[in-house]
Amino acid sequence: MPLRLLVALLLVSSAAASAEIPKERGSVIFFHPDGAGAGTWAAARMLYVGPDDDLEWDLLPHIAVYRGHQSDNLTASSNGGATSHAYGVKVKRSAFGRTEAGPNGFEPVDQEGRSLSVAKQAIAAGLPGGLVQSGSAVEPGTAVFVSSVNARADYEEIVDKLVHSGAAVMFSGGEEWFLPEGTQGLYTQGKRTDGRDLL
Repeated sequence: MPLRLLVALLLVSSAAASAEIPKERGSVIFFHPDGAGAGTWAAARMLYVGPDDDLEWDLLPHIAVYRGHQSDNLTASSNGGATSHAYGVKVKRSAFGRTEAGPNGFEPVDQEGRSLSVAKQAIAAGLPGGLVQSGSAVEPGTAVFVSSVNARADYEEIVDKLVHSGAAVMFSGGEEWFLPEGTQGLYTQGKRTDGRDLL
């Protein structure tokens, strides 16, 4: 999905939702540019506008760039990096909405003692949450913001948690993980082995 279309969808979704939100609570659009860090932003700035000019990103009213290493690795994975971004704490590279993969992992706890991602905090506060993923719904760049599983490959569980997350809007691909095995969808056949149709 082109970035301009993505931004347009987010703005339209935000504008529609904000009609029901009291002004004192405000609204937010949270971008998770998977795999991008301070170096990516600096390189894009130099390439497109020069080192002393501003990208559109630089003109946003509030922006924060974080150090993207993991608790056990200097480079992030898609799932570990998204988990760190969603919860604001360092986790292991294997994490998917948890501190690490497997049964020893648990949902990260932030400095205020909460075990809620930024998306879960917004939903809990009564702000309508929406997820926009240009790929499959099971991709960590959006899925870890509302789902916590033992392994990145737990696709059926990820989609179950997405559907039951309280998010008001979800745009993505990945139809096969919403449909039972053998059920023909619009684009492909379902792959769920639990027999449930989550569409």
